[in-house]
Amino acid sequence: MRSIILCAFAAIMTVFLVSAVSGCGDGPSLVPASGKVTLDGEPLAGATLSFVPVQGNAISTGGSDATGPQGNFTMTYNGRAGLAPGRYKVLVSKTEEAVPKGKDISPIFAKASFEKRLMGLTKETIPPQKLEKEIEVPPGGVTDLALDFKSAAKGKK
Repeated sequence: MRSIILCAFAAIMTVFLVSAVSGCGDGPSLVPASGKVTLDGEPLAGATLSFVPVQGNAISTGGSDATGPQGNFTMTYNGRAGLAPGRYKVLVSKTEEAVPKGKDISPIFAKASFEKRLMGLTKETIPPQKLEKEIEVPPGGVTDLALDFKSAAKGKK
């Protein structure tokens, strides 16, 4: 009986030690990555911002966020605020409701953007390939990242 208890204790301790050594933590170490997005100098509200890791980063933690009313954003990776330090390609896209007059949308689709797009109820006003740039998230993070994009119409004038 005593040997069974010792074996069980040894097994539990082994599992505990393996878990502690293998790093069953929350994932990679992240640093703050936040700021403001503008388009032609004006805050870009309601846009989707994606940070795609550039090849060669030591740790790849792509992130995304939707911009707030003043174009503000805080990048998240797997539900955690921040990104790993490194270089990222920044992509910005935006869709808007395009509901024909007199047509009601079921409350079921209130937040279902993919389904709305399939039904032709949204239009992409800024495709992601139109607004992109590359930035660096430093080892200490960045909380005042200013991302100013120029629209094609403004660039041609």
